[in-house]
Amino acid sequence: NQIEVYPNPASDIINIQLQVQSQETITLAMADISGNIIYSNSYKLNTGANSVQVPVQKLSNGIYHIMLFDNNNN
Repeated sequence: NQIEVYPNPASDIINIQLQVQSQETITLAMADISGNIIYSNSYKLNTGANSVQVPVQKLSNGIYHIMLFDNNNN
């Protein structure tokens, strides 16, 4: 699987491009530098290229971690 996240830095929306081998549902979570989950949402992905947009305009400037989990929480 391939993942691209852009733009960095972002002010309104981040785009996440995902390439997956089979149809699946993922959970995308964002955490602040302290580890607090500030965003979480599930997305159904199709085989091949997928695009997910995450709104970030209400977030304070800083460093955030993006985590992706499959149905098995991997």
